[in-house]
Amino acid sequence: MSELYQFITKITSHFDGISCRKVYGKDAIYYKELPIIVITDERVAIKVTALNDLPMLRPIVTQWVLDENPMDDWYLLPASFNKKKNKLIPAIEQVIELIQRPKIKNRIRKKKKKKTQTQKKIKEAKLPQKKKGIIHTLFSFIKNR
Repeated sequence: MSELYQFITKITSHFDGISCRKVYGKDAIYYKELPIIVITDERVAIKVTALNDLPMLRPIVTQWVLDENPMDDWYLLPASFNKKKNKLIPAIEQVIELIQRPKIKNRIRKKKKKKTQTQKKIKEAKLPQKKKGIIHTLFSFIKNR
């Protein structure tokens, strides 16, 4: 294990739902079942779906490319962060807090339109008349006699 990996596991150990495993053959930090931090060749890759929520990191990160394939939502922190641990700690804590933040679903409720009298009449007019059954016809015949 690298010194950087040990340092990051120590930083993330106090968060709930954090575990350490491998992904893509690299050491990784998972939140629940999702990899969020990967140590690649002594650089740190973070998974951020909304980079705009991390204004401190937006100008300094680059997209992670693994085997000539750009990884969606994965960004590499600068190598200078590895030497200056005081810059690495807040960056990693912000990423974990962003992942742990509950997602707010914006639901727009549509109001149901009230049916007007003409709409009700049209619907009633379209409904086919029920055919009377044989038994009903027989009873009405006997009743009318």
